[in-house]
Amino acid sequence: MKLQQKISLSFLLIVSMFGIGNYLVVTSTLVPTFDELESRAARNDVVRALNGLASLQMVLGNLAADWAHWDDAYEFALGNNARFVETNLAPDTLTNLNLSMMMLYDRSGELLWGVCVDNETGESSSVVDGLLSANTISLLQRHDSAQSKVDGIAESSAGPVMLSSRPIVHSDQTGPIEGSLIIGHVLNSNRVKELMDLTAVDISLSPTVDASIQDKSSDFVWNIPGDLSQEITSDARISHISLNDVHQSPLMTLSVTSPRDIANLGQNTLSAILYSVAGVGIIMIMGIWILISYLVIRPIDILEKGMSKIHEHGSLSKRVDMHRSDEIGKLAQTFNSMIFQLDELKQRLIEQSFKAGVAEVATGVLHNVRNSLMPIVNSIAYARDHMSRPTNQCIGRAIEELNSSNLTCDRKEKLLAYLSHSHLETVGEKRLGEQGLDNALQQLDQVMSVVREQEQFSHAEPVLESVNLGEVFQSAAHVISRHDKHRNLVHVENSVADYNVQAHRTLLIQVFSNVLLNAYESIIRGNMEQGRIDVRACYAARNDETVVQIIVSDTGIGIRRQDCQAVFDRGFTSKREGKGGLGLHWSANALAGMHASIAVDSEGLGRGAQVSIYLVPTK
Repeated sequence: MKLQQKISLSFLLIVSMFGIGNYLVVTSTLVPTFDELESRAARNDVVRALNGLASLQMVLGNLAADWAHWDDAYEFALGNNARFVETNLAPDTLTNLNLSMMMLYDRSGELLWGVCVDNETGESSSVVDGLLSANTISLLQRHDSAQSKVDGIAESSAGPVMLSSRPIVHSDQTGPIEGSLIIGHVLNSNRVKELMDLTAVDISLSPTVDASIQDKSSDFVWNIPGDLSQEITSDARISHISLNDVHQSPLMTLSVTSPRDIANLGQNTLSAILYSVAGVGIIMIMGIWILISYLVIRPIDILEKGMSKIHEHGSLSKRVDMHRSDEIGKLAQTFNSMIFQLDELKQRLIEQSFKAGVAEVATGVLHNVRNSLMPIVNSIAYARDHMSRPTNQCIGRAIEELNSSNLTCDRKEKLLAYLSHSHLETVGEKRLGEQGLDNALQQLDQVMSVVREQEQFSHAEPVLESVNLGEVFQSAAHVISRHDKHRNLVHVENSVADYNVQAHRTLLIQVFSNVLLNAYESIIRGNMEQGRIDVRACYAARNDETVVQIIVSDTGIGIRRQDCQAVFDRGFTSKREGKGGLGLHWSANALAGMHASIAVDSEGLGRGAQVSIYLVPTK
């Protein structure tokens, strides 16, 4: 896919993500906010409706208190004011007071006077029996003090009615209580209209109660729920709440209809924001696209075509023809300069490749021969040490004394025992010296084998065979001096001998010798009196294959973490004298020829190092 197509798809993706992101942000922030505002406004409408009902109830309660807390009514309840009804309760009194009913009871609960009025037709009736249930009347008559009151709504034969009851006492609200006064008005359409005019809220009262909203009930302002039952339509949000009667049982449903002006405003705002953001975003992206096409894509296309010509012809003498002063022009100039330098380096590399190859092989041979010569030198020194020890100078004197004629038997036995012991000691020293020379001869054979194998290795890939790791480490361990004070420096786990790998025996011995020698020299340079080299092996996963991992860890001077990869570079060394830098480089190349690899890890200077060698196991 061309760069232009990728950028086009990228811009298309950016535009899509930009639009989707803006939509998600706006819908997740503005829309819920407007919904919350609308829900809160609907709740406020319900609160206003409930407060309106509470206001009507408060007016009704005040009116009931005015009539009940009156000496004339008190005397009437005692039976001493027979003209009370004639004087104060004219036929149009309830109509003028906007009441639907009024009832006066004596202290025994007997009805003294009662009347009900149809507020729509204006007809009145003195028959109030059955208007309210006996339980309701009994509840309304329960007054235990002069300040007692019972307010609420109840079911009546004329429909739901708002009631207020007060005890009949003196005008100064002193008793004893001589009866009860109950007044009320039916919650008909006129009352609902009056309530709507009072609250400026669209209200409706239903005599039925839905079971789903029975738990969302209210006694006007005294128990306003936090969660309302709502119906949401395209143009209105209808909130429902159940109203309890004086018995605290659901009686009727108050429904408040709130217009969805806020939601419509939010939707219009959302559309305006999305359209404006999308328009501005598209204009900006188109402008950026035009600028990128002119300033970036076109010159990069020219640069790519020039590079393609150089690749097709395979000639480093060609150059990219671009004359610009910006970054892409500088890139073309740098590329031309690089091609010129590569052309010169190519000629030099052709001349030096042969010499470098010869030097690489020679250096590897010399390095491995030097490592193999070290145990030879140690073995010869060991033989010289035992064979050059002076023999006991008293042997001659002992022989002369044995030849004398005046030698006693006891003295003769001691001289013979001395000569026998001296002979055995001389033979033992000779045997140790011969053992050192035998080891030296074996190591010389190893040197000759290294030279032969290195010569073959320089011409062809090494022949791999099944090699036991225990045997290889036993041979490689000779690289560490036997006379060094760190005799028990190398600790090889017994389980190492359980692993067989595909490798070239001689090359693998040299690799392990390099690793052990580097670990040994690291400990010596660090003056580690209690130095240690641990060797263990295990199976590991590498590049989706199961390999044998040999881990050689030491407590030496360690390596800087940033140098763990550089140790395999030719000529790299961490030694103070600056010598070396060939062993691990050669080892990495040798292992690569055996389809193996090597890695070095260290926690830093003074914290030792760990070398991991990964070999293919023998199947």
